[in-house]
Amino acid sequence: MVNSDKSIFEYQVPPFVQVGAVLITITVFILVSSGAGAIGILDVDGGTPWLIAVSLTFFFTIGNSIMSLAADDQNKYFWQSILSYVLLAFLGGSIAYLASGESMDIYGSYRWLYVMFAIGHLFFLTIVRTMRKIVDIAKKQDNRLRGED
Repeated sequence: MVNSDKSIFEYQVPPFVQVGAVLITITVFILVSSGAGAIGILDVDGGTPWLIAVSLTFFFTIGNSIMSLAADDQNKYFWQSILSYVLLAFLGGSIAYLASGESMDIYGSYRWLYVMFAIGHLFFLTIVRTMRKIVDIAKKQDNRLRGED
């Protein structure tokens, strides 16, 4: 067992790796829910794959924003995050479409949820990026005041 004092905020996980993990999770959840629905454990309809895909896309948005704190190059991470969100929305939606056999419009307002989560993704990334800049400025100012500059 390795004992590490490293915080989760210090791990640099690229956005595309995060997307891969979320896509695997979407697939597993859809397969489990379909299996549970087939044997009568859960009441599953055709909208369940869409619900799973949209929910885990929002989970990605939150996790990706938090993981951006550890990124060395904030500009690179920002653009990779945007591209990875688009990739996740497309591939996650494709998986949900294949599992349900129906468009997202039939099962509710999932299209609007994708749009709102995209806007939220940009908003969260911008907030975290701004917070990091403020903390960096404060650290520089503190070092300057201590004479450690």
